[in-house]
Amino acid sequence: MDRIRAYRRLIKENIEYDITRESFGYDTEILDEIVDIMVDTVCGTKPMVRISGQDFPAEVVKSRLLKLNSEHIKYVVGCLN
Repeated sequence: MDRIRAYRRLIKENIEYDITRESFGYDTEILDEIVDIMVDTVCGTKPMVRISGQDFPAEVVKSRLLKLNSEHIKYVVGCLN
């Protein structure tokens, strides 16, 4: 559980969660869902992660997710809207 909390804190720090949340205004639920998906994926125990029908090594996916910042998240949410 401590590991999950630590990764959640790191991800929120990386994406400047509080600032990003304020900029979304009424759309804060989507940000929380994105954070949950990121934490679940980073904390997963399987050696491979399937994305769009392709398997990727979990460590590669974890590394990429931990490199995301607020601009990446804003772009994704913008595309979803």
